[in-house]
Amino acid sequence: MRLSLSSLCLRWLAVALTVGLLLSACASALPGEGVASAGILANQLSDIEETLNIRIRDATQHGDFLVEKAGRELRIALKSLEYQVNRQRNGLFGQVDDVEQQMAIQIRQEVDRLDELAGQVLDVQDFAYLNLQNLANRFLPNVYVIASLEGFSQEYREDGLYTFRVLGNPIQIGNIVSVEVNGKPVHEGGIRITRANELRFAVPANVLNGSFQESDVARVPFSISVQRKTSRWYRPGVEWKTIYEYQDDEGVLLLPKYPVQYSVEEIFLESEVDRDKVETLTTTTRVPASGKVCKNSDHSCDRSCVVCQELCLDLPEGAELTKAEARKISDNRWAEVKSHRVETSDPQVLCARVANWKKSDGATFSYTVSFHPPTQTAKTRPASAVPTRPGSRELAVRAEKGLLAFNEPYEIVFDPEAFRSYTLRLEVFNGDKIVLTKGATHRGVWQAPDFGGPLYKRLVFTVQSATL
Repeated sequence: MRLSLSSLCLRWLAVALTVGLLLSACASALPGEGVASAGILANQLSDIEETLNIRIRDATQHGDFLVEKAGRELRIALKSLEYQVNRQRNGLFGQVDDVEQQMAIQIRQEVDRLDELAGQVLDVQDFAYLNLQNLANRFLPNVYVIASLEGFSQEYREDGLYTFRVLGNPIQIGNIVSVEVNGKPVHEGGIRITRANELRFAVPANVLNGSFQESDVARVPFSISVQRKTSRWYRPGVEWKTIYEYQDDEGVLLLPKYPVQYSVEEIFLESEVDRDKVETLTTTTRVPASGKVCKNSDHSCDRSCVVCQELCLDLPEGAELTKAEARKISDNRWAEVKSHRVETSDPQVLCARVANWKKSDGATFSYTVSFHPPTQTAKTRPASAVPTRPGSRELAVRAEKGLLAFNEPYEIVFDPEAFRSYTLRLEVFNGDKIVLTKGATHRGVWQAPDFGGPLYKRLVFTVQSATL
């Protein structure tokens, strides 16, 4: 016997009411904390989201990346729970279970702890992906959560592809995922999942490159939506039902094109004269007699009856002469100082000429020079880094302004004679500071092994984002 449409509807309604009364009776028998109104929890989640958005906004404005990143992780979990609760809110009974309530409590506690992270440095490698695995593990499989978003931050590349990898339980084989990055769909019509819990996709460089900034972090929108195929006995055909949605207007961070500010000082020795100090050098010599008597009182050095000698002293390099004096220190009337200064080919060599000319026991002379001594003072002067990669004109221009790119080799050339050391200061966009001197190392800065040769002093280095 065939039933009319109206009688079929009445029978279905009676069954639904009976089942509803039974489930309500069972639910009322559960502990009070195990069942709550989806509407009440949705309002509580809305309040948490408002507080969380304020924390994220303030952290973003002040460049507090650790608070910002932790806040965005919590917001993904919060959005996942909101989506789940809103579905149940529109259901037959409008109730949520204890797991969802505990997740809301946990998220609120984590939001309250965000202030404890303020002012701390977030390592650059932690920008590489947004990871909620620990938080998600507490609630899966009850709530759909994106557990990891690799590609949460991107380093600038001139061309090629920016790659992303999304892990989470909404991503199941057969589902379709729609993704938009910077307002543009990654694949028209969505991406059909062929591997459970994992989605990989790439975005061409030209989609994002216009949004990168020179020395500041930029943020672009990211959204993801997952649809699952469903069928209902009372409705012919196949429907696609949205089981997960997430949208963040600043969901992908574009790291600065030139994320490192630098300054370098060469430490060198400069020779000066210490005019507050006088030093002396003295030498003595004995000039023998000639054995002959000079006639006509001609006692010039070119005569065979005269013995002439030069007394010489080496003035220290860089010293300033104040006085040079030669004198006879023996009582011999037939000896004399011919010249107190004799010109030499080397200005640092000072000489005087003395003579003895009559047969006698000879004569003794001394030669003394007084001078301001040289001194070496350690001084500093700025130096510049130059990219070593051929054709890197833009890199060179930014380096002149004190900006460096990640993973690019740079060279600093020092004075081969006066160089003693250097001080290289690096400040990464996330607030991390690095100071290097000669002989020091840092895990985030690669240095070429050929630094410090005997004549050619240079430093070749690369700031590596992967190890900062």
